[in-house]
Amino acid sequence: DIHDLKTAALEKAASEDRLHLAVATAGLGIHDYDATTRRSVWTERRYEIVGLSPDQPVGMDVAMEMVHPEDRPRVEAAAQASLDPAGTGEFAEVFR
Repeated sequence: DIHDLKTAALEKAASEDRLHLAVATAGLGIHDYDATTRRSVWTERRYEIVGLSPDQPVGMDVAMEMVHPEDRPRVEAAAQASLDPAGTGEFAEVFR
């Protein structure tokens, strides 16, 4: 019913507002990668953190260049594994 749809939309908007506030307060930059389109989207803060211009196109190649050389093989393997249709799709790696 329409009431449930409106309630869900309001709850989603409130949740997104809280997320934006938390990200801004913590000074975080976000890197979002769509495996279907192979497109990366970065927030302005993410560009600032890594010292790149927002005009510069970014892809996984650019992102991987920023990973410490000793960590790169492991991170690349985890990224590839996250794209495996038989897997969970998760990518959660800690690296320098």
